[in-house]
Amino acid sequence: MNQDVSVVSMTAARPVQPPKPDAAVLREGLGIVWSGMRQEKRMITIAVIGAALWAAATVATSMAIGYITENIITPAATSGMSPGRRCGASSVCWAPSWWRTP
Repeated sequence: MNQDVSVVSMTAARPVQPPKPDAAVLREGLGIVWSGMRQEKRMITIAVIGAALWAAATVATSMAIGYITENIITPAATSGMSPGRRCGASSVCWAPSWWRTP
């Protein structure tokens, strides 16, 4: 009935190391990311192209909103146009055609 029982130690398998400085942690993390990039070139390329397209679409949307605000909404608001008025030659008409009154 006497069996040899090995005692499991509750200590870590390796000694506890002091924390690394921030630069060392960053360097190690960038090394891991770079390794993954080398292994998954196609996926990284697709991700970078997608991010660039997203950024270009965001810039284009911002430019379109800025153009509409400067050239359509602001002149109509400062000239006193209302959606129900007829469009004159000197005023900016911003209401849809079905909204205008004859």
